Amino acid sequence: MLLNSMGQPLTSAEDPSQGKDYRTSASAPRGSDIMIIDDEFLMRSLIEKYVRSAQILKGTEPKVHQRESGWDLLQQDLSNVRVAVVDILLPQVTGVDLIRDLRRRYPEMGIIAVTGMATEPMKRALLDLIPEPMLLHKPLRKEVFSQAFDKAWSEILPPVATDPPIPEEEDGEEYWSAASGDLRATEVPVVHRRIGRKKAVN
Repeated sequence: MLLNSMGQPLTSAEDPSQGKDYRTSASAPRGSDIMIIDDEFLMRSLIEKYVRSAQILKGTEPKVHQRESGWDLLQQDLSNVRVAVVDILLPQVTGVDLIRDLRRRYPEMGIIAVTGMATEPMKRALLDLIPEPMLLHKPLRKEVFSQAFDKAWSEILPPVATDPPIPEEEDGEEYWSAASGDLRATEVPVVHRRIGRKKAVN
């Protein structure tokens, strides 16, 4: 369920997910591209360097895409992406919400989360979506990244049965989620769906 700026459920006319065809089959063929989402150019470049040196890709030339934010990816067909490397603190949409969206739409996609200063609620939410070895901490070590990438490329993550609950408070501050139900929409929702202080989109 998506909510509007007043905190009410969207009507069928307002809900951008209506009439859309979303891929949810774990038996869908896996792609061959790699997507790197990080708002720092140097970090994206370092991750791409690590990716291209991965032993599992030896002798191949996969397409590697870089993005500063995952916001526009919520509207794109990413069926050809086999592995996504996602920073957690991104502009406009959190890496947690982006990963949740990717896990629902493309359950066969490999996901690696990268964080330098994610909050504890974010980390707990992530570990409900991906295994702990897929959560890497900055500064990235090449050998650790390579092990995670090999798994992400060759293995399919276990399915996510339900949306994990998002903590409402941390250290006395209010946290929120615009919607904790069915996240099928891939277009820009009316409010930011993220863990953080309340903030409506103008």
